Amino acid sequence: MARGLVREPRAAGQLRRLAQARRRQLDTVRRPDVPDLRIDRVVVCPSGVYVISQAGPGVAGLPHDLADTRRSSEAAVAVEGVLPQRYRATVRPVLCREDLGEVAEDVRGVLVTTSATLEHVMAFAPVVLSTSEVAGIGTRLGEVLEPFPIEAAPKRGRLWRRLLVAATAGAAAA
Repeated sequence: MARGLVREPRAAGQLRRLAQARRRQLDTVRRPDVPDLRIDRVVVCPSGVYVISQAGPGVAGLPHDLADTRRSSEAAVAVEGVLPQRYRATVRPVLCREDLGEVAEDVRGVLVTTSATLEHVMAFAPVVLSTSEVAGIGTRLGEVLEPFPIEAAPKRGRLWRRLLVAATAGAAAA
């Protein structure tokens, strides 16, 4: 019994390394063709290269915004441009919207879905890349795609102090 408990952490570590070998992810990177624009996430896994853009809720009840799908498609084309020719067909633009429910639809060549459904799609789509190709493409994209600078959020304490000072000044003036 004790032997099994000792081996579990080792097995968990092996599974973690296997998952890392089968999937590479780059978060918040610059678009290679327009460095001022960002790509929210690029995932390389056996079922392909997913160029993921996050979108806000739809306008006037529409399930998706066509401008968002166009931007997502353009980002995928930019990522395709830095890959060797033989891997360009594996790139898939994705637009993630968290207000859709568990659905995935193709809109003008862009997969519009939620993050949870996308995880399912990536796990169960047909395999088009080997583990070594996933590692190679992930390394290549990691070298080419630069991190996008994230603006620091204002510290909450200072904001509350400013609001408190403004409120007391307004009350004193009244």
